[in-house]
Amino acid sequence: MVNSPLAYQVAGKGKPLVLLHGFLENRHIWDKWAAQLGQKGVKCLLIDLPGHGESPVLRHTHSMEFMADAVIAVTRGLDQPNFSIVGHSMGGYVALALAQKYPEVPDALILLNSHSLYSSPRPIPRGLSKMRCPLFFQLKTKSR
Repeated sequence: MVNSPLAYQVAGKGKPLVLLHGFLENRHIWDKWAAQLGQKGVKCLLIDLPGHGESPVLRHTHSMEFMADAVIAVTRGLDQPNFSIVGHSMGGYVALALAQKYPEVPDALILLNSHSLYSSPRPIPRGLSKMRCPLFFQLKTKSR
């Protein structure tokens, strides 16, 4: 049972994938993705982050870390201890905060129209090397 005020929906069956929307968006940006992925053996968990969509504002300020905790509350309530994450824009920042705070949870992390640096001047989050999945890849090019 989920003990969280966040609105969410589950689509499909199979390997769990959490889809996190961006700033001023909601979980429905993923509806078409979830429908297609659900047919391919993926269980999509679509969550309205705090203060977005049908989820209430829970604090004066929602930090990325606070929203990561809110996502964990939903996934634990759904008995999903491990999952892959796709974060779009601000959802990518939430996904990174989740991976930093709970490095044992993500199976994979994908940033979509997001990046590993916050928009405000903050250092790259420490602790990402403790994740169970690779996060950063070095692109190698051929020398001419």
